[in-house]
Amino acid sequence: MNEQQQAMMDEVFRTYCMAYMQKFTSMFRGANPAETDAAIQEWKEAFAEHLSRSKLTLKQVKSAIQAAPSRFPEYPPTFGEFTGLCRAFSDPVIKLPEPRTHGSEKSRAAMSAMLDMLTKKMTGRDSQEQPNETA
Repeated sequence: MNEQQQAMMDEVFRTYCMAYMQKFTSMFRGANPAETDAAIQEWKEAFAEHLSRSKLTLKQVKSAIQAAPSRFPEYPPTFGEFTGLCRAFSDPVIKLPEPRTHGSEKSRAAMSAMLDMLTKKMTGRDSQEQPNETA
């Protein structure tokens, strides 16, 4: 587990400890402190591995950490529930309509008329006329 993953799992663990207290921490009780520490680290590594396979963004995970206690008030979410919560914080994808490759005959005619009008105004001749090169 890299430093960023370790920090993230520490944050998840702290949040779960504070929100769920004994309902969460009781699953880590060992016969001695070393066993408890090993169980906590094993849980963090398993959680980090699950999240990395899920291809979630840091923003999604942070949002889910904050939302977990209110979305799951009784018990901490499982790995799968947490992943689902992360996905709920995905940035929305807005599908825009395909651009038109050609307009209607009426709109093309209107655009052509506007071009002619602007050309006449700016140059004094139609857009269809060739420039006079004998001058």
